[in-house]
Amino acid sequence: MLPTPPGVAATLGVSPLIVELDGAQRRSGSVNVSNDEGLVNRVQVKLTRWTQDADGQDVLEDSEQLLYHPRLMNVDPGTQRLVRLGLRRPPGEVEEAYRLFVEELPSPLSANAGGGSQVAVSVRFAVPVFVRPAEVRPGLRLSLLPAGRPDEAQIQLQNTGNVHVRATTLTLRGTVGQEVRTEGWYVLAGATRRFTVKRPGWACGLRGNLQVLIDTPQGPQQQPIEVSPELCQK
Repeated sequence: MLPTPPGVAATLGVSPLIVELDGAQRRSGSVNVSNDEGLVNRVQVKLTRWTQDADGQDVLEDSEQLLYHPRLMNVDPGTQRLVRLGLRRPPGEVEEAYRLFVEELPSPLSANAGGGSQVAVSVRFAVPVFVRPAEVRPGLRLSLLPAGRPDEAQIQLQNTGNVHVRATTLTLRGTVGQEVRTEGWYVLAGATRRFTVKRPGWACGLRGNLQVLIDTPQGPQQQPIEVSPELCQK
């Protein structure tokens, strides 16, 4: 969601925050849009295909590959509306990722005491939508690499599976309590993303016995990580 300026309350809400579809029991889904208070909200809905480039950066393109409606609607105060989604075709062998943007369109507020008017703050949500394949094959390869600065390193996540990985945090741990930690993000199927951390000088002495703790919505996962020889060069 885009940030709201201080002192301004957002009245629009969405749930769930993630939608997963498949070719079996979940060929369709929905997102609930609520207006908790205030004026009538005019809401626009748009679907984008979500991929990641060679650097792991998100790429969004308008898409019609899923059915979804309505695309424009009014949400009255204290009410809720549903946005429905559905598959146009059976899922492929690799998970497809989308973002469903739900945006409150600006509208004039009532005139203030001075006779002027102002514009309502626009609230925007980007709900991840995943179309999962019939056969899920997870796979993840981790590497610790040099970064652009000598006091930094990069934890590289290479997703070799056919479904996304959501790493909320990444913690590189040594054997006697050392650790470095960073915030994570989604790594889509087949994509590679790097996360910059403070360079752990102790990591080179633990090559072959170094682990990364990955916090995910499904629970923590511990994975071995390869240390690049270039990181340990004097």
